[in-house]
Amino acid sequence: MIKPCLTDHTVKKNCIVTYIPDNDKYIDELKTLIKNIEIEKIYENSDLIIFTRKTSLDRINSIINNSFCKVYESIDIIDDPSWYGTIYGDYYKFVNSLLFFKYKHVFTNYKYIFKTDTDVFLTPKFNELNIENNVIYVGTGKYSNDNIINQLTKISVALKIPYSGITNVGATWYGNSELIIKLCEKSYIYTKYIFKDFENNLKSTGSWPKWWQGTSSMYGSELAINELCNLNKVKVEFVEFDHPSSSSNLISSVYHIHCYHDDVFFCKFRKEEYNKIKLSTIHNKNIIKDYCLYIYLQRDSPNIVI
Repeated sequence: MIKPCLTDHTVKKNCIVTYIPDNDKYIDELKTLIKNIEIEKIYENSDLIIFTRKTSLDRINSIINNSFCKVYESIDIIDDPSWYGTIYGDYYKFVNSLLFFKYKHVFTNYKYIFKTDTDVFLTPKFNELNIENNVIYVGTGKYSNDNIINQLTKISVALKIPYSGITNVGATWYGNSELIIKLCEKSYIYTKYIFKDFENNLKSTGSWPKWWQGTSSMYGSELAINELCNLNKVKVEFVEFDHPSSSSNLISSVYHIHCYHDDVFFCKFRKEEYNKIKLSTIHNKNIIKDYCLYIYLQRDSPNIVI
């Protein structure tokens, strides 16, 4: 059963939704995201909805002292044996970020959902994003190629769902709450189909970037968004979400920044090095990579909002 650990009855237009695994690394990312929301006053129109396992509830609640964060106990894929891959060698934990569709009642008072990971930053421009009811706004992924489009076309035929080739759909989505929940639900179903196909038919994890089991959730989400667009008259708009944190572009050009798996400043794998830097030495926080450092270094500073 889902259990709210922080309650507040203020109705807001938007909610930012994320999943936190039971791991210190993600707790640190969450602290940074919360501070980011405070600094840019995103809390004025958005709550942060955090789903996590029961084992993480106390740790997460211990770092929260404001009214815009709501923490909920959630199921976890590692509690479901059907998500274990013998060939993959682990549970497919990426799908945890989709599971909030099982808790629809949490979102009754929110018109829009912004689904995101935690290794991200929101820019001041995020407050300016106006969205339409029948549009799903997504970032651009980095996984697609002709081979993947061909594979997904074949799977769509097998599943008897429409596929029109909308591809490279990023992990960050923003849209009408009902649409985002439906997109999560369908993504979950198609991700499992693809993940199990690697296990049962291909008998291999495949290889990146051709066709890889580790990217099953991206493939499943692509199938889901194509189906929604074809059957529900929904539009997809690619916007500046998931912009790389190593970028030298201005923050005024993007809404959302994502830390990718690289070793280029600003990256999430060099934080011990960054901890030695003084906030006062950051001279241009309008540059994306410097802005990320500027936010990160303030993650442990006193709360701005109660």
